[in-house]
Amino acid sequence: MADTATRPDDGAPGDRPTGDQSDPRREPGRNESMADRARNSGMSQMVRSGDPIALAAFGSVLFSWYQFYVRKNRQYGLFVGLWAPTLLAMASYVQRRTDEN
Repeated sequence: MADTATRPDDGAPGDRPTGDQSDPRREPGRNESMADRARNSGMSQMVRSGDPIALAAFGSVLFSWYQFYVRKNRQYGLFVGLWAPTLLAMASYVQRRTDEN
């Protein structure tokens, strides 16, 4: 019996085609990397400056403290407190990807 799942011309199951724009298997949008999307949307300029992301992270820390200590809403305060490292990690990732290209 022939194994039809691993034909060399089709690639591995689940692989996305990496061909050029004329490749009929290429799906617009799905084959773009995160850096391509950031470059196309102008996000790299916003992240590169750093100010909006840093201000949003700092604001989320202040809002987290307010919720945790003043409003005594500890669960929501902890939830909002996780926004700051998430925002900073996302900004760092996007900046690193744009610097590589």
